Amino acid sequence: MISILNYNADPTGSADSSDALAAAIRGNASVLIPEGIYRIGKNMIIPESNLIAFEHGARLKPIAGVVITFNGSISAHKTDFIFDISEGGTVQGEPKEDVIYPRWFGAKVDSKTDDTAAYQAAGIMCGKSRLLYIASGSSVIRRPLTRFGRGAFGIGTFIDGNQMGSRIIFDPIDNKTDLQACFDVYYAGVLAVFRDFTVVGTVPYAKRYLERWVNKELFDQRKYEMFAVGSCAFRVSGGATPTFHNISTRAIKCGLLLDNNVGHITWKGCTWSGLIGVYCRKNNYDYYGERGSMTGEFCGLLIGLQGFSGTISNLHTGFSPYGVYQCMDGTPSAYSNGLSGQAIFWQFEQCGEAAIDLLPNSQTRAWYMNGIGFSWSVIDYSDQPGRWQSALPDSLKRPEEKQAYAARFGIIGDNVAFDSFSAILTKSPNPGGVASAYIDTVSASTSLVGLGTSTVIRRKVTPHYINRNVQQLIKDRSSRSQNKVAPSNLLLDSSIASNYTAQNNAVISKVSDSTSIPVPVSDEMRQVLGMRFSIFKVVGDGIKEPIVKLKFAGSPAQLDLSRYVTLSGFFLTDISHNGFLYRASGSPGIFLYSDAMNLPALTWTRITGVDGKFSDGKYNEIGFSFKAGSVSYFAGLMAAYDTVGTYSPSFAAYCDTDFEIGGSLIIRDTVTGARIRLSVTNGAIIQTPL
Repeated sequence: MISILNYNADPTGSADSSDALAAAIRGNASVLIPEGIYRIGKNMIIPESNLIAFEHGARLKPIAGVVITFNGSISAHKTDFIFDISEGGTVQGEPKEDVIYPRWFGAKVDSKTDDTAAYQAAGIMCGKSRLLYIASGSSVIRRPLTRFGRGAFGIGTFIDGNQMGSRIIFDPIDNKTDLQACFDVYYAGVLAVFRDFTVVGTVPYAKRYLERWVNKELFDQRKYEMFAVGSCAFRVSGGATPTFHNISTRAIKCGLLLDNNVGHITWKGCTWSGLIGVYCRKNNYDYYGERGSMTGEFCGLLIGLQGFSGTISNLHTGFSPYGVYQCMDGTPSAYSNGLSGQAIFWQFEQCGEAAIDLLPNSQTRAWYMNGIGFSWSVIDYSDQPGRWQSALPDSLKRPEEKQAYAARFGIIGDNVAFDSFSAILTKSPNPGGVASAYIDTVSASTSLVGLGTSTVIRRKVTPHYINRNVQQLIKDRSSRSQNKVAPSNLLLDSSIASNYTAQNNAVISKVSDSTSIPVPVSDEMRQVLGMRFSIFKVVGDGIKEPIVKLKFAGSPAQLDLSRYVTLSGFFLTDISHNGFLYRASGSPGIFLYSDAMNLPALTWTRITGVDGKFSDGKYNEIGFSFKAGSVSYFAGLMAAYDTVGTYSPSFAAYCDTDFEIGGSLIIRDTVTGARIRLSVTNGAIIQTPL
């Protein structure tokens, strides 16, 4: 190895050392650069055959416009400053190295000095086949980084002064461009990997003071523009398909922005935090998140009109007002995409407002979710040390309106299931709690067990109706209205008070004087139930919601596996009930849900629905509840096969008027099962065995 000083190089940086370096590499495979600054005034190419060794304190300094193309090997410590580009020169090429170090280009890593130029230069030298090293300590970056070869890695995420790790402080000069990224990943090599470092911003986002960054008026409209302009740690765009391992973000508007054209983005063991943990703006499918967390000060996962399609496994999205929140981030259309894919053991601990909150017109299809870990946060804030508090501030939502539902969905379509392997969603115990979940429309058979027992469904469009044309549907309804013989009511006799079970200290009584009811019987009730039917009154203890249950006849009843079951009934209450639920239960933890709707105060309301079936054919009971403190009434409860039929109070076929047969009547012997024809001839009843 020969020193360039042997060729009259100037270590003071006063004279041009280009010729000395050129002469050294021409005649020697290995060249030593001793301590000193060597000005390079001419373009240089370091061939692949050369090794350039830098002593501590040695550096090359190309002047403005000069390019050093480094294709050989480099021998230098990762903390040495060996390329001085402060005068506008460039060092590039394809060095025979696996890792490029920003300190080589003068990065200070002192949490104060702008290290952007050094990181950009190191990234350019990475090309598409090397890794960028994120130095131990804190590097300030003020402009987006776009070049980093096969990815970037550090020594570990920054935790505190004792476990410092590798940290990037992103403080962009441009503070008016929204979602400007520290790492703008579009040029990286295929399947680039980013691991073991932290990116932090400079904005102290906090749940308690969200009104500083969330506009109340636009929040009520669910528009993305509700959020103040801010930056993001990583933006994945174009054709990039990176993987992230043990990456941490905080104090930034968005940790990870999914914005590419091909999907296939993976993260494992990452801690995505900030105002928003992860934002899926472009949904191109096949995202995969495993372990770690998404815990934004507003939400863990923000999705736009394109929805989110991917797999979540053993991941925490709690300690936020929202786990998953959908906003309108473009021009609205009739429908938006919701969720698709699967989530296994997705945890929503200490949820402030909702675990999942999707747009009413969102369509969730091909989605499986199991193992929902869930708990509610308190709804207020205090200065008590160690208190867990993740609610929306009162400035964005009034206390009495908070935590209405643990989850809100728009349209639930084909191949959707919410199972309950470990836990389920629950209704909030706070004053604003209405139910465990709300679904605008169910358009296909589905399992909703994991959403909790008080799930509200506004509308249910079932396959039974979807697969039949309008002409046939009208014909069916006309046939039912003209046929006064009702099919069997599959429930115990709904006209007998003792058949009902009351819970939560509720009392059920049969109304003997219809004039005592605050609202007269409606014309619709007379048309559907006839002139003779029973009305029941329900009064609770004023504290708990009164619950009413009625078993199926022969409970658990073994019904026809091939036929749907439909519920119907009339309800009246003196306290309006948003999301009134009328449902059937089967085997433990399995339910069919009605067309739940709002019960207005002091109005007889007919509720029908379910049009579903249990796979094992076992039906246990129907049930419903009213608001605590209400005085409520119900009448005409019925469960029938197939569709809503003519009312019958009992399990036997029923007719509320005279029933005439023109021929004979065939009955079966209850012991032998023999069939016998009964006929009347000249006034005599004749029995004829068949």
